[in-house]
Amino acid sequence: MNPPPGGDWLPVAAGIVFVVGAAAAALKFFSRGGLSGGAGARRVYAPRGILFTDAELVFLSSLDIAVKGRCRVFGKVRVADVIDVSQSAPDAHRQSAFSSIAQKHVDFVLTDLSGRRILAAIELDDSSHARGDRSARDVLLNNAFQDAGVPLIRFPVRRGYSPKILAERIGAALTRHV
Repeated sequence: MNPPPGGDWLPVAAGIVFVVGAAAAALKFFSRGGLSGGAGARRVYAPRGILFTDAELVFLSSLDIAVKGRCRVFGKVRVADVIDVSQSAPDAHRQSAFSSIAQKHVDFVLTDLSGRRILAAIELDDSSHARGDRSARDVLLNNAFQDAGVPLIRFPVRRGYSPKILAERIGAALTRHV
């Protein structure tokens, strides 16, 4: 390769030094974990450790027995993945309607055996649901699920659950919404 005409080698050399320096900085950044925070870096994310509370696990074990062979159970599902804002909703309200459900989740969702068709959602109601902010959330979800035509079945938190009673309540809710 011939040097640039007129002795303009300084900008070319500076460009090469810049590229090599940027590559070295990127290599150092990513070798230390980059954005995810590696060894020696301040971590941004940490594992939660558990997915379900003790009360949810007690309920889930009875729920699995109650629906065995008839439904699949999914836990901690985002509401916006279960119901959507209707296309017939006024444009001016669509974003606020979506925002009101986007950050919320339900405790469990029941689907058909393929996992594709949503049958119902389930919420466990503990003493926190008596708080004003939780009551308002419950009313919002009750109305949203009713409007969408998806059963939202609520169960109070207990020490134990009868799979037979759970199956009966779920069956009744599904029959009403067919």
